[in-house]
Amino acid sequence: MKCIICDCETEKIRIVFGQGLVCSDACAQTASARRDRYYEELNAEDLAEMPDKLETRDFERWILKYAIKRLHCICDEERKQLENEAPMLLMPEQFALICKEQVLQNLHRAYHSEVKHYGVDRLFSGGTYCLRQPVPKAKILEAAQKAELITF
Repeated sequence: MKCIICDCETEKIRIVFGQGLVCSDACAQTASARRDRYYEELNAEDLAEMPDKLETRDFERWILKYAIKRLHCICDEERKQLENEAPMLLMPEQFALICKEQVLQNLHRAYHSEVKHYGVDRLFSGGTYCLRQPVPKAKILEAAQKAELITF
């Protein structure tokens, strides 16, 4: 396996959630710092800041930004409840998956489709999708509002 930081080949790996595989504690710290900087960058942006039409990559970035901002502003009581009931949802990538599913359920099927997986791949790749075409910003915001993630 190759380390995402130093690109070395290694059999001894560590996983940095939301980043990938690394070879050492030093590379894990570098990957974590990179992830934290990215989170800070997204949190500093306005949620309305998004392209007029979103490709899959843009949508993924926007939904992660939403998750980071939402987790950043939850109250202590809500945070404690999540810690007890669903601690994985305190991880922005995991929370974003739930939010993404809700938005996609409220987005017209003409814009997205489910990717089917077969065999062993099906065990590890459930719930993936692709956007068939660029989606207007207004349609994403409308779907997020229907999902009760945002209000206008």
